[in-house]
Amino acid sequence: MTFKFHARSESVAACRALSNRPVGLLAVALSLGSSTHVLAQQTQAPAVLPPIVVEGATLAKPIAKAGPKKKPQVADDEGQDQGGASKKAKSAAAAAQGQAGSGSGAVEIDESAGSAGQGAAGFDRETLGTSVTVVTGQEIDKQQVRNAADALRALPGVQVSRGAGFGGITDVRIRGAEANHTLVIVDGIAVNDPTTGSFDFSNLLTEGIERIEVIRGPQSGLYGSNALAGVVNVITTDGRGKPGASATARTEFGGYGTRDVATRASASNGTAWFSVGHHWREVAGFNVAAIGNEDDPVRFSQLSLRGGVEPIDGLVVDFSLRKFTKNAARDGYDGPDGGFAGAFDDASSFTSDILATGLNIRYDSRDGSFTHLVRLSRLASSVVDKDAAFGISDNEGIANRYAYLATWRFATPALAAKHSLTSLVEQQDDRFIGNGLSHERGQLAFAGEWRGEFADRLTLTGSVRHDDSDSFDDVNTWRASTSLSLRELGLRPHASVGTGVKLPTMFEQFGQFGLFLPNPGLQAEKSFGWDAGVELTLFGGRAIFDVTYFEQDLENKIRTTFTGAINLPGISTRDGVEVAARLRVVDGVTVGGSYTWLDAIDADGQEEARRARHAARFDFDYVFAEGRGNLNLAALYNGRARDDGFFVLFHDPFGYPALDQRVVYLDPYWLLTVSASYKLTPNVELFGRVENALDTEYREQVDYATPGIAAYGGVRVSLDALADRVSSK
Repeated sequence: MTFKFHARSESVAACRALSNRPVGLLAVALSLGSSTHVLAQQTQAPAVLPPIVVEGATLAKPIAKAGPKKKPQVADDEGQDQGGASKKAKSAAAAAQGQAGSGSGAVEIDESAGSAGQGAAGFDRETLGTSVTVVTGQEIDKQQVRNAADALRALPGVQVSRGAGFGGITDVRIRGAEANHTLVIVDGIAVNDPTTGSFDFSNLLTEGIERIEVIRGPQSGLYGSNALAGVVNVITTDGRGKPGASATARTEFGGYGTRDVATRASASNGTAWFSVGHHWREVAGFNVAAIGNEDDPVRFSQLSLRGGVEPIDGLVVDFSLRKFTKNAARDGYDGPDGGFAGAFDDASSFTSDILATGLNIRYDSRDGSFTHLVRLSRLASSVVDKDAAFGISDNEGIANRYAYLATWRFATPALAAKHSLTSLVEQQDDRFIGNGLSHERGQLAFAGEWRGEFADRLTLTGSVRHDDSDSFDDVNTWRASTSLSLRELGLRPHASVGTGVKLPTMFEQFGQFGLFLPNPGLQAEKSFGWDAGVELTLFGGRAIFDVTYFEQDLENKIRTTFTGAINLPGISTRDGVEVAARLRVVDGVTVGGSYTWLDAIDADGQEEARRARHAARFDFDYVFAEGRGNLNLAALYNGRARDDGFFVLFHDPFGYPALDQRVVYLDPYWLLTVSASYKLTPNVELFGRVENALDTEYREQVDYATPGIAAYGGVRVSLDALADRVSSK
């Protein structure tokens, strides 16, 4: 169930009357949502596609809040304020004023930016030369996506592979790179496991996600190691916004014994705010092995807590805590002498725990010229694997980060330009505990970025970073990008270029399990990449089409096998084309699509494993019944891909297999998901979906089966008790 409660002036009397009767919570929610006219007003779609803002593609953070508070304007349904000027016109005027600047070089703040009442949430994608795709929380809700990886499938340049059922390790690869070449950030905290260097996306459930940014191309000039191929930046709700309180809950049941409950409560009084949520999901599973008939269950639990306080104008202190827990059964892996190895039923299982905590102290000057930000974060991960054949493996990883970031914003009126200069100092300390031994390493980083916007058309950015490591040679990385807006032609050329680095993982250097032996002498992986493309806007903003070509070279690639890890000689190359399109056909009907052609070649001349040469996605969204109903279709195509099969040569006297890697291929496939929802009231929604609606038989990894057709359904109810819109300050 999901709960939301709107206690506005017209319904307060009804609330009080109902509260004196022996009625249930559901009846209260139903009575509050009786007005379909209000619902239609709230969900009416604009004529053009909504703007997109991005936070993670630059060091410069958007202005959170600055200057004296202004009396809010009351807007009508057409976006006009009481003065008669449109919001769009006011925003444009503010932007022009900021570009022109003043004699003192002060910066005019455009307070219309951002979303969810949280002030500026990012920079307009039009001003970024970096190739970015944004998935909004609204899109996630419409598609009824429960795992974040499923929201990313077949986006431009993105491929997802999951093994061993719903609880299996789920990898997200950007532009043909490895999974641990992508940095994953949740609410400003890097959540890549210090042990493996990657993030298992099966852990990340979607409850509370406001948007996911997929930032493609080498980003080490901003973020250092792990951002060799790109960044996935996840932003969740923090409760900041309109004064008041709210609570939501959702429950669903469905195929493969699925039970799912997600709840969230939040409150704000203008000075302090918080949001706390919990998502629990249990799946009985299915048999992923070719041998046996045992189902492989999994249980997920995700707890999140965010909050903050603004004691004085411009000073914000906020924190976040997120705990991921996964308990799953898994199968063994072996085979007969002279045959291929594969999954088989046994009593193996594993548990993973991730705890990510962060604290930010931020100050924005009253005129918006200066921002100071202190960030502290800690990531602690633990994976206990109980293998029926090889015993127990217990690995822990800890990553502590301390950073200071400062931004200076100024204008040069003679050039009709706005500038920002950002500097960063960051210390990272990593610790790995495995097999009863502890290993540590640290690095100190310095980074700087310049960002310039000229005449509201041309944006240039450049960044450089120096990482001073106590375990590896020092590394210098950089990045540059440009975007040019030719609004009269509906064109926006964009390009970026940069370098990336990926340090060896702690497990590759120090871990040991079964036949795997560590290699302390591994070198860092390094890359150089660039992309260039053009975005075309048509039909007055109803349609956007973008095509981007990219190339990226990788040296010192680390190959990890059952017996250890080595640096490969030579250069691995990745190049391809990304196409994305979105069209609002009429109000209420939106279609979108993407296509990626990828040529990813390893240093030995082979295709990279599990990277399809062709991948595509098609989305259809239809809003009907004055906004109460929604129908969503998502069709995904994954082309033929190479994978690694393992041939068993023999078993040694201790039972360990000697494996020979062989090339195998995964067949192409289509996946179709159909989702529908209907709001009985603005506060009560019924929903259902069918996954793999074509009942396609497919493989994401050669050794593991995948789920067939499955149906799910549930109810969402929400309660919003909005207080008077007057800050306590």
